[in-house]
Amino acid sequence: MIQKSHYFFIILSLIFTFNLSAQETTYEETVSYCGTEMQEQGLGGSTSIELGCAAYFPQLSDYTGNEISTIRIGFVGRASNVYVFVSESLDEEPIYRQRISGASEGWNDVALSTPVQLDGSPLYVGYTCTVPGGEFSIGMSTLDPCENSFFLDQSNGYEDVSSQYSPLALQVVVSGDNFTINAASITHVQHSFIDEQAAGETIPSVITVANDGAETISSLTVLYNIEGTENTADFEGLDIPRYGSSNITVNLPSQSAGTHDVSYTITSVNGKDNEAETSTYVAAKRVHIMTETFPRTIVCEEFSGNLCGYCPAGIVAMEQLVEKYPDNFIAIVAHYYNSNDPMYISEYSPIISFGRTAPNFVINRSKVTDQAFPEDGTASGRNLVEDLLLSEWEEKVCGTIQITADKETISNNRLEVNVSASFNLDMADSPFEICLVAVENGLSGGEYYQLNNYSGGSIEMGGWEKLPNIVTDIVYNDAAIALVDFYGIDGSLPADVTSGETYEYTHEMNLYRAKNIDNVVVVALLVNTETGEIINAGKYALNTTSGIQDAASGNNEYVIVGNRHGIKILSGAAAPRTYKLYSTNGIIVNTTQSAATNVTLEQPGPGIYILQIEERNKQMHTQKIIIN
Repeated sequence: MIQKSHYFFIILSLIFTFNLSAQETTYEETVSYCGTEMQEQGLGGSTSIELGCAAYFPQLSDYTGNEISTIRIGFVGRASNVYVFVSESLDEEPIYRQRISGASEGWNDVALSTPVQLDGSPLYVGYTCTVPGGEFSIGMSTLDPCENSFFLDQSNGYEDVSSQYSPLALQVVVSGDNFTINAASITHVQHSFIDEQAAGETIPSVITVANDGAETISSLTVLYNIEGTENTADFEGLDIPRYGSSNITVNLPSQSAGTHDVSYTITSVNGKDNEAETSTYVAAKRVHIMTETFPRTIVCEEFSGNLCGYCPAGIVAMEQLVEKYPDNFIAIVAHYYNSNDPMYISEYSPIISFGRTAPNFVINRSKVTDQAFPEDGTASGRNLVEDLLLSEWEEKVCGTIQITADKETISNNRLEVNVSASFNLDMADSPFEICLVAVENGLSGGEYYQLNNYSGGSIEMGGWEKLPNIVTDIVYNDAAIALVDFYGIDGSLPADVTSGETYEYTHEMNLYRAKNIDNVVVVALLVNTETGEIINAGKYALNTTSGIQDAASGNNEYVIVGNRHGIKILSGAAAPRTYKLYSTNGIIVNTTQSAATNVTLEQPGPGIYILQIEERNKQMHTQKIIIN
């Protein structure tokens, strides 16, 4: 009876390797479902057992005119009476069979005494062997199970066990001189959106080139046709390996405003005619030269965490920008730095693709910096993130987006949000989709604290230099609490869009992380799925009133009046309460406890403050206050 020992999985991959043999016209390629790493233990039995193992290789039909020269098999224990075979069917006699002398633990390279010629037929390749009792010798990859990667015979016929076990440790080496040598295809062309003035003399157009040949691509020529005019672009110094791909930029001649059709053809590879099939190396797309634009809202997603000692600089920098640009800037703080952060949001894992240093500021997913302020500067000086914002505002965009929601409709933590988007261009196969985010302000209390590396330092950091190493009296703002598809929700916008039309999209967001729904802001991002860039954004605060306002909390009502002389809070009933006033940096500036119905808090001066009132029953009321 066959037994399976403990094993683990990692990412599945179909692996190809390429080598040039000593003869210039002969190439080798290794085809397999596995890597070179094997699990420590494989398959075997408690008593001696005869086994047959194989993998199915339909991809060998792509190597017609070449031959199987070597079969590599892997063992993690002893095995005897080993034969490799090649067969068109596991129910029939093999077309080739060869004994291995002295098979050993590890990889065994079996050079075929008579190479098997490939005529376009898919083939099974495998081996039979005897595994001693108590041994688990059949080698398996550390990769995840995948189709066609393992067929097993325990003396009663072959069974497909590809879904049960990791891929069989078996590789096929194909060699010969009938490989496609210099071949390249176009796998994608990005839409080009460019300002008429920024276009200048050229229009950059990005195409993705894949290497379909045996030689590394070092150079190629692209023929392009725009509005009936042909020209060529030569590319040197490339390094695109076998089965690799790379983006290249074709600089098209300047055109008038509007939409223009462009076709691309790769005519030569490494100085020779392109050997790929014609249908794979010809592609078309449109380029859009814009004269009109929409107002642009810039988004900064900050990679942060409460155990990041330098993240107070991020808190200061983001609050400065929120205060300076309240209408066309959106701050999103993604707490992904440490998983025990009370604001940790696992869905924001793609943020680390922009850098693992915290704090890290990702502007529109196109510009990145990990410096909030100059290293030798202070928070009262230049904000380096702002420099990137200003450059983004200079760029014209072809789309706009808005979002609204009614918090009264929330049910089971789910909030229905309504998004609308429109464009100033007609686009077929539009690259745009919608990403949704929810952030929450006013997060504070016993579970919230922040490490502070600026404590006791000489650099002025918005007051954090005066606070302890661990700050517990803090209010977090703009913390991401929900994310719906970082890369854009598939189908949220139609494939083809028309200039001037408005496209509606509705989605239920799960806000189970929200502590206070009144402090939640929902955000819609218009994402270019080709580049990953955010081209525009919209936000909607569920508590839509702003500034100084009346607000209710439980059975108590508060009237809050603020001016330069202080903030007066009038409560509906006398009861013990704790009052805390925070700056926008999350630092407490005043606090008191009182049971009176009339309480006044002094504040340092004009600015934006967060007032937090805690009832005796721990019920919280949080209010943003603007003092002019």
